[in-house]
Amino acid sequence: MPINSRHPSIEHLRDKARRRMPGFAFDYLEGGCNSNINLQRNTSEIRDIRLQPYYIRDYAGSDLRTEL
Repeated sequence: MPINSRHPSIEHLRDKARRRMPGFAFDYLEGGCNSNINLQRNTSEIRDIRLQPYYIRDYAGSDLRTEL
């Protein structure tokens, strides 16, 4: 998926939503329960995900064909 230059991260999308939505609606969607423990845990776990790209590999034998 290509990177959207206007919204390169979730934080950019969140800021745009905050500006465009009524405050009560944004707070409802953004908030969590139990002192936000689960929200903090989920956000932390998502931030811990790391994608490892593979550069300079031999792809000569790669086959991108598929059948539908």
